[in-house]
Amino acid sequence: MSIAKMQKIQLVGLLAQEDQILELLKKEGLIALAPSGAGLKNHPSESKRAIAETENQETQIAQIRSAIGFIEKFVKTKKTLIDSIIPPKIDLKKDDLALICRDFKYNDLLNKIQELDQEINNIHSLKNNLQNNYNAILPFSKLNFPLRHLHEDNKVNIMLGSIGIKNHKKFEIDIRALSPHIETEIVDFTKNEAYLAIYYLSDQKEKIETFLSKSTFARIKLAYSKNTPAEEVKNIQNQIKNSNTSEKAFTKEAIDLNAFKKRLMLLHDLLLGKQQNYTAKNKSTATSFTFVIDGWLKAKDLARLKIALPNTAAVFEIEPEKGEKIPVAIETPKAFGPFQLIVNIFGTPNQRDIEPTIPLTPFFILFFGICLSDAGYGILLILLATLLLKKLKLPPGGKNLVMLLLLGGITAVPIGILTGSYLGLSAQELPNWLFILKELQIIEPLKSPFVILVMSLLLGITQILFGLLLDGIRKIKEKDFSGAIFDNLLWIFFLLSLVSLFVVQSPINKNGSIILAILLVLTQGRAEKNIFKKLLRGLLSLYKVSGYMGDTLSYSRLLALMMSTSIIGMVINILANMARESVPIIGYIFMFAILIIGHAFNLIISTMSAFVHSLRLQLVEFFSKFFIGGGIEFKPFCHETKYVNIITDEQRTTNN
Repeated sequence: MSIAKMQKIQLVGLLAQEDQILELLKKEGLIALAPSGAGLKNHPSESKRAIAETENQETQIAQIRSAIGFIEKFVKTKKTLIDSIIPPKIDLKKDDLALICRDFKYNDLLNKIQELDQEINNIHSLKNNLQNNYNAILPFSKLNFPLRHLHEDNKVNIMLGSIGIKNHKKFEIDIRALSPHIETEIVDFTKNEAYLAIYYLSDQKEKIETFLSKSTFARIKLAYSKNTPAEEVKNIQNQIKNSNTSEKAFTKEAIDLNAFKKRLMLLHDLLLGKQQNYTAKNKSTATSFTFVIDGWLKAKDLARLKIALPNTAAVFEIEPEKGEKIPVAIETPKAFGPFQLIVNIFGTPNQRDIEPTIPLTPFFILFFGICLSDAGYGILLILLATLLLKKLKLPPGGKNLVMLLLLGGITAVPIGILTGSYLGLSAQELPNWLFILKELQIIEPLKSPFVILVMSLLLGITQILFGLLLDGIRKIKEKDFSGAIFDNLLWIFFLLSLVSLFVVQSPINKNGSIILAILLVLTQGRAEKNIFKKLLRGLLSLYKVSGYMGDTLSYSRLLALMMSTSIIGMVINILANMARESVPIIGYIFMFAILIIGHAFNLIISTMSAFVHSLRLQLVEFFSKFFIGGGIEFKPFCHETKYVNIITDEQRTTNN
């Protein structure tokens, strides 16, 4: 496994064949497009047309996506948990996709959906307003005067509002005390509010408003109407009823549109492909008869590209521009493909990096198995992952994730056998006919946690030193021999000497550690010109030992997770036995429920913990020793789809 050698190319073709060649490039998926540096300029009208077409495609795609979302609001499709996470795609040939959408008059459909969406939104808005008016008027429905009186300036004015139930008596007394020409009426009560009508002469208006501004009285303004409150309540109820009827009719129309959903999905991806072409054209340059596209591809794919292109097109190898970053393509053997997911989570290597997938593989899978460390859970995880791989059409990322879980389950089985853990049961609790499993147990973690801790720390030291070794190999490839010797090899020997000194405090180990420490002090500041700075930097470099110690201690999580899986499993079994013994017959039902739910929960939590913490040890403790990163991922120009999986005739035959 390695980082592929990349080649920048310039493709020149006839302008009349540009669309044909772009479709061919998408089909082959070999080249990552780059802005053309041919020094040519498109005709202004052509540039404007390409930009306008791109914007037009973006608008149409957004409208179609909105239309699909509108239909899905009214037609709920039953989805499995996996379908919710990884939506399935429709297998279809590119030619069939274009054929299905050819006579589709989608503009009329999109306009209809937009109008229907607007109508339904208007009804929702109307219903909300009606409901708010209904809630405001209902407490005053006992009043027998038309609501228009609230808006007229008469000799006697009326004001409506509410106040807290605990304050209304004092409020009435205080407001009446303002003038003998003020009267109040309690119209209705709720648990927390009292609804009042205040009657007053028009010349008392200023006095009342001043008083109310200092009180907790909340004024309620009702809409103008010639009806009494009770009549208006009935009127609003009728309007709500009519709105519900209209909403049902519009909802039925929306549900009927589900017949067009699949074609809209296909059209979405067809237009998405066209948008890709227009985006590619914006990166290219052209003359009156030819176009030029720059791009990157794997050097080994250059011959394949030349064969695939028509005879009227030519490919030239060119040098990258000054300062241009070369995209990175990782060539991963199929067996290590799932572990590429881990590298992708962290970032893309750059051209200087040692590709980390193979180096991390044995550590990740071993750590996963140690964290899960239960043969029963391992077998269940194998069965579950196998079922998902067989029953579901997973995208590459989803398939790699499930494969990681499958391999983790396979590793957990032998580790669970060696540690005697079977769904929370110890090896001694197994039936006698499984005596061979009892013989295979070599350690019991709960009784020997220190041994597991030492093993975890030794694994950590091994991986950290391996990371330093990989960094040294990278420097040797870059001809940085002094860096490889002094910054990597010397540190590896020094850390090994400290471990030896910790285990056996002999004079040889002690003197060896001192000599190596002195060498580090003398060499770590070699980049400085001033001798005092050299020594100071060398002395400060020894502080890195504390960082290596911290990284090593981080591997103690392997012990913690191994024990937590076993302990939780044991607790579940104890609770199940207690349920069985507590109630005759029914107790068995409770026991099975606790066992199934409890162990399913423990399997999910333990698997997630095993994955996350094993991942963390790779990304933080291991990668930090040698991985530079910061590269640009190689993303070939190919069919981008959301709903459709573009297949070939060979793939269709295989699927059938």
